[in-house]
Amino acid sequence: MTTSISELANVPREIQLEGTTLKVRQLKIKEMFGYFEEKLRNKKLKEANEIAASLSGDDKTNFLLNVWKNLPTGQQLTDLIVETMCSMDGVSDIIYLACKEYHPEKSMDEIKNLVSVENLPQLTAVVKWINGQSDEIEEVTDKEDTAEKKI
Repeated sequence: MTTSISELANVPREIQLEGTTLKVRQLKIKEMFGYFEEKLRNKKLKEANEIAASLSGDDKTNFLLNVWKNLPTGQQLTDLIVETMCSMDGVSDIIYLACKEYHPEKSMDEIKNLVSVENLPQLTAVVKWINGQSDEIEEVTDKEDTAEKKI
């Protein structure tokens, strides 16, 4: 197994959110897409099971089979994943995935509570670094909604 340059350079960084310091690492695209693919499929299946609970017999079976056969795949799934990643919940999920190794005591809900509409613009730089789109990360601060570069 070989190690890529990006993996060697993947030194964890610290970010500040709502007074909480989190250490985050960069994520592999495969890791993020795998997570969001599973999340989307589980959501669709949960919704289907909730609807199916009101059905019985062949109607229930046929409904669930139809849902299963029509789960998003290919480009449709990719588009849904990208859309989800760009949402408030998606940003929270990405930060959670990037910090859970260093902060196992933090729950997904705790991380979601740190992400708000007010700090979302500053989190864009953080998410870009986490997903490998940027070499720099900006520290999210609580001071006057500004982002300061952190090297």
